[in-house]
Amino acid sequence: MTDTSPEAVYLRMLDAWNDGTPETYGSTRFLDYYADDAVIEMTAMVGTPPQRGGKEVYRDGVTGGSAVFRNRHSDLLELLVVGERVAARLHWTATAAIDTPDFSAGATLHMDYTEFCTIRGGLITGTTAVMGPMVPEGGHR
Repeated sequence: MTDTSPEAVYLRMLDAWNDGTPETYGSTRFLDYYADDAVIEMTAMVGTPPQRGGKEVYRDGVTGGSAVFRNRHSDLLELLVVGERVAARLHWTATAAIDTPDFSAGATLHMDYTEFCTIRGGLITGTTAVMGPMVPEGGHR
């Protein structure tokens, strides 16, 4: 029997998220852990306004990310579970696939972020992600 506890569901989703490779940014396979009517909120980042919607928020993010990044990975730094709520502190890395004013192709980029999820019935029904600044290894260009 599959463990449907909020912690287990979140950890399986994170494992699916971490499917980036040196050739690809990664897939949307992690969305299998989200309810069809999940509400996804993301704070604003440089060049990206705040977003609120359904799974399309992440689908669009993966499409956009695929044009700029490869080999995404998020390391879990801290996890807190209270009932059906999960709070996670993570460190994201990816490789730049193109040159931009802020980083060069091939640079390893870093970003810390926090994610707050509600998990019911074995699926993520809501997520709020608070993103930090994205910086290339060693600082800005």
